[in-house]
This record gives sequence, C-alpha cells and structure tokens, in this order.
Amino acid sequence: MGWVSVLIAGVSAGIAFGAVVVALRANKIAKDGNQIAQRAQGTAVDANRLAVQANEIARDANLIAQRSVNIAEDQTDYIWAVKFDHDKSVAVVRNDSRFTAREVTVVVRFEDSTAGEGRADDLPGFSEFVFPVDGVREALAKKPPAGVSSSGGITVIRSRPSVPLTAWIAWLSELGVHRSCRVEFRASNVKKGKGRIW
Repeated sequence: MGWVSVLIAGVSAGIAFGAVVVALRANKIAKDGNQIAQRAQGTAVDANRLAVQANEIARDANLIAQRSVNIAEDQTDYIWAVKFDHDKSVAVVRNDSRFTAREVTVVVRFEDSTAGEGRADDLPGFSEFVFPVDGVREALAKKPPAGVSSSGGITVIRSRPSVPLTAWIAWLSELGVHRSCRVEFRASNVKKGKGRIW
C-alpha cells in the first residue's frame, strides 16, 4: 500500500504543478486581455471624438448647401433709390421693389468719408426711411449758384450746384440671402416743392 500512496501523491503533485502552470498562463492571458481592452477603450474614445467632429462637419456642410440652395432660388430683384433732402439734410432711401428687405444698412459716402449711416429692421416694398447726412449742405453752399452770365460776348451757363454721393446698401432678402449694392447719386440745393423728387 505504500507504493500506491506514493503513486497517488506523485500524480497529485503532477496535477497540482500542471494547475499552477495553467493558472500562471491564464493570469498572463488575463493581463494581456486587460491591456488590449484598455487600448480598445482608448481607441473607442478617439473614435467617438472623431464621430462628433464628423457630425459637426456634416452639419456645417448641410448649412452651406442650404445657403447655396437659397441663393440659387432667390431670384428677387431689389431696386433702390436714394436722394438727398436739402431742407432736412437727410438721406432718403427707398426700397423701390415689391419685396420686403430685412436688416437694411445704408452708408452714405461723401469725399472719401462717411457722411451718414442708417438702419431699418424691415423695409417693406415701396417704403422709405431717412437718416441724417453731415457736410453735404455745407459743401453745396460753397458752390457757385446756378445762372447765366454774360461778359465780353461770352455767355456762361452754370448748372445747379451738386455734389456726388455714394450709398452702400446691404440687406437680407425675403429668403434670408445677404445682398448688397452701390447707388451713386447727386445732392443739390433744390428746395422742397421745386423739381422732381424721384
């Protein structure tokens, strides 16, 4: 019986040794698995970040595409008229079309400087708004008056004094498209009731 116990003890020791080897190998595999899982988690975080960025780019691309469609569909023609009211020293800006213009901004330039600036939130078709313009009436006062003079057989005809002005107009169309234009006009010292206004 002694040799059977030795044999059983030997087999048990071999099984125990094999179990230790398997356990060590399993532990190494578990550590490798944890490292791979950590790398996968880092990669997943990077993938999520890239997905968020891709969604933002797609959203921006959709906005740009929608703006392009709006611009292509917006075939409305706006007509603008600008005049100078000498009596009040104001610019009169008229939306001379049937379409409403939104967020209208007008800058009047005279002799390379801004003479006045006006804004209107909504300007319906065939409507106008006014804003003060500086320096124009004074410049007109310095011009020689209109008239006819004759001296030594030479007749000189002087036209009504005027000065050139430029209006830069920016607005949003009814479809939300940004538009702008430049209108050149002349200011004269015509008083109200004399001559054609538009």
